[in-house]
Amino acid sequence: AAGEIDVVEACVWALVEIAWKQEFQDEALAALDRLAKSSESPAAKLAESEARKLRMTDEERAIEALEAAGVEVRRNSQGDVTNLNLSQDAQLKWIRHLPNLSFVFWRGNGITNGGLELLSKSKTVRAVSISDTAVTDVGFAFLGDLPALRAFYFSGNQISAFGIRRLAASKSLSRVSWKSKLDLAGLEAIS
Repeated sequence: AAGEIDVVEACVWALVEIAWKQEFQDEALAALDRLAKSSESPAAKLAESEARKLRMTDEERAIEALEAAGVEVRRNSQGDVTNLNLSQDAQLKWIRHLPNLSFVFWRGNGITNGGLELLSKSKTVRAVSISDTAVTDVGFAFLGDLPALRAFYFSGNQISAFGIRRLAASKSLSRVSWKSKLDLAGLEAIS
């Protein structure tokens, strides 16, 4: 019976692979649905789960992956994802599938310059809050590339005059909240 389960599961995975090809998607999904309805099939739950995932939009997949990773996902009254609380750079790969994302909260050493580089590709993020991360001046420079950035909240990181000047280059930034030490050059860069 164990061998039979392995074969049926292998069939489910083969159908999933086939379903990713648009030309056979309907037929593969229909086969997965038949397997899912078969109470005698040891892989019915797997077939049901995979068929559900295949029918998801990219946005739904992104939300599911972020929530599974422990990310706090906040929605507006229409159900659109607008805010994320992130702690790892890897979580950012999903933001391209969130068309209404406007606020990103970052906290912890799992956030690096590479994460800010990924974020800089967003066209919708209007506010960023960074606290106690591993981000340096190089990373802060990427924030200046966010076309919709209006507000930046910052604490617990060191930033030099170079990083401040790059951030100040943002044409859309209008509000900054700073709770970190600055040297004289940093203060001069702000003014």
